[in-house]
Amino acid sequence: MENSVLRPENRYEFAIKGNGPFFLLTDAELILSDEGVSYALKGRSGLRPFSGLRGIRLQLLSPRPSWVAVIELQFMRGEPLFVYSKLQTGPVRERSQAFAAFVRDLHRRLSADDKKRIVFRRGISPARHRFVIGCTVIFAAPLLFLIGAVLVGKVSLTEVLFPMIGCGVFVAGFCNLIMMTRPGTYEPDDLPNDLLNS
Repeated sequence: MENSVLRPENRYEFAIKGNGPFFLLTDAELILSDEGVSYALKGRSGLRPFSGLRGIRLQLLSPRPSWVAVIELQFMRGEPLFVYSKLQTGPVRERSQAFAAFVRDLHRRLSADDKKRIVFRRGISPARHRFVIGCTVIFAAPLLFLIGAVLVGKVSLTEVLFPMIGCGVFVAGFCNLIMMTRPGTYEPDDLPNDLLNS
């Protein structure tokens, strides 16, 4: 560690998982020290050092008011660790503040060498993002068809108003998803506040 003074350990409690489906989340205590992160998962426990990190990804899964974010810690060896800004219980505001504190604490503890080696990503992968854009286009097609039919006088607005509203709400949701999951990178000393609910 580049600092001669060690900072005290901090303890956090979040839902975590390794590789596998979302429903395998388990509430666990994570301990951040200057050496790394300690936790217990799948019957194993111990310290995973920051020197073994190769990538960190921040992603927003659900915007306000429910606000759920995830940080993925990708290690050179072994499974990644997914830490979610949620527990099975607890108010959203308290969870989001604790998650933001965890993410900031983790980034502060990284050494200059760690920050050079680790790839810091935000959002979903570019391939998944293109898939979301494709789905949006598919769902926008009926809306555009209905608008065109009204404009050329094939149908009256009253006949298609409710389907247009339904399609419009659905497409607006997908457009929001495109924005909040856009892929990119970030600087470890300038964290993306839009992903930390701050």
